[in-house]
Amino acid sequence: MTPGVDANAVSTPASYLVRPQYGPVYGMRAKEGPMPKYRCDDGNAEIEIEADSPKDAAQEYVNGGEWGDIDQTTWITVYVRWTDEYGDAVQDRVKVAIHPDEPECPEGDHDWMQLAVRGSGGGVIVTFQCKHKHCGRLYEYNSWAQDPADGEQGLTSTRYFQE
Repeated sequence: MTPGVDANAVSTPASYLVRPQYGPVYGMRAKEGPMPKYRCDDGNAEIEIEADSPKDAAQEYVNGGEWGDIDQTTWITVYVRWTDEYGDAVQDRVKVAIHPDEPECPEGDHDWMQLAVRGSGGGVIVTFQCKHKHCGRLYEYNSWAQDPADGEQGLTSTRYFQE
């Protein structure tokens, strides 16, 4: 297991709006009745998904996609549209992180050893190296990463690399 990674983490930069005169928060639903349908799109394909919330719909959208082989965290921005309980059209933007799978170690499981910690923006970058003689792969965890697509900071990222 790679240190410092929550594989289920979802970063949601857009807040759901509260309508105090009505009470509920957008995206939340009562547990009764049919599951709401959300239209999810990342700019490549629009899919209708039944889910408990816009965040869950965006995560399901990303989980069902083909994103290729990645060696560092990639963020997918999903635009989620739905009609709320008042008949109003609502749209939100949900950013979903895809973390890379831990590469195989030629000697079984990696034995990560911390090499360095340095400050980065509002967080830290921690670098680990596998102690096994025939591996030497490096793993980096950044607690204040930046999405290169839109410049958003304060995200978490991981990457694997060789020197």
